[in-house]
Amino acid sequence: MARPSRTNVLIGIDRAQRIYDEDHNNRRPYIMLERRKMHSWDDFDFFSRFRMTKARFVHVLHLIVPYMPEVHQRQRYISHEVQLLCTLRFLAAGSMQSIVGDIIGVSQPTISNLLPKVCKAVLGLLPDIVRMPRTQEELRTAAALFYMFGNLPRVIGAIDCTHIKIQSPGGPNAEIFRNRKGYFSLNVQTVAAANLKIMNIVTRWQGSAHDSTIFRSSALWQQFEAGEFRHYILVGDPGYANSPFLATPFAENSSELRAGLQHVQEYQRAIIATRNCVERSYGVLKRRFPALAYGLRVKTSTAQMLVATAAVLHNICFDENEQLPNTPPGFTSNEIEINSGATEDTPNSNYGRNVRNELLDMFRRQVNTHTNHLP
Repeated sequence: MARPSRTNVLIGIDRAQRIYDEDHNNRRPYIMLERRKMHSWDDFDFFSRFRMTKARFVHVLHLIVPYMPEVHQRQRYISHEVQLLCTLRFLAAGSMQSIVGDIIGVSQPTISNLLPKVCKAVLGLLPDIVRMPRTQEELRTAAALFYMFGNLPRVIGAIDCTHIKIQSPGGPNAEIFRNRKGYFSLNVQTVAAANLKIMNIVTRWQGSAHDSTIFRSSALWQQFEAGEFRHYILVGDPGYANSPFLATPFAENSSELRAGLQHVQEYQRAIIATRNCVERSYGVLKRRFPALAYGLRVKTSTAQMLVATAAVLHNICFDENEQLPNTPPGFTSNEIEINSGATEDTPNSNYGRNVRNELLDMFRRQVNTHTNHLP
């Protein structure tokens, strides 16, 4: 094969140089956005945009700094303050990442990169902030607070699941995230305290999972079975099967309710009144961080971390008596709530019914005592 002449080589080099010059001249210039920090907003606007006061923001920042990574954008250092601002704004707005970046002064790829890192830092606080009562004094206090709702003894928490809308995860297993209403979601289990704080959270389950399945597969179930919470119990909705440590109301078409017995109706009212706090906690959580109501347009793994992060921040705000932000336009906290359907049977269902019967006997005695004292 003949070697190219010197003239042809020079022509080729000249042509490549012209192509490079044209591409370089047509390239969009990189615009350095101006970074905005906490002092860029007054107190009212900051609370409206980031869903907590500046004092609470500084408190959270101080707690998570030991877990925060170093993030750079084109050799520019992104401070821990800016990283937390981006995460809070994303949870508050539920909008596109590019819009969050434009507000604070970072690019969309940087937002995508720092969200999971900030979530991991916040989740370092989870074991100390999202926790069940453990000591005898904590258990007794929790049960006393729940008793005020419906005179139901031994209750230390109300359990339920809520659906958080996500984008399609893609891949061959994407359809398992599609729930009964037809959209993709995470089925998130929480246990709420009487004051609406979140004491336990599980975010890893797909939208098609049954509430009862999530509970039976959780570490919390194993802790109750091991007797870590002594004789105390949870309350749930009819989507859960009765167990030795979970009391549920009767189904609406059950023979017990149709019989019209007063002590059964009293038990039903007590269960519903006692478990109402978990439904209210979802409304408060999604009102503080509306992205959980509107949907999370991020990777599934990041969405799971964002939900747990919101729970940690929710509890911090409650501990400090932080006021609740105004309701965003068009917001409805129950727009994606789903009834989990019929109760599934469990190996302990008979024992669970025995626990329910113990509570029914207590209400029967109360009704009989009240009747005997009537004039």
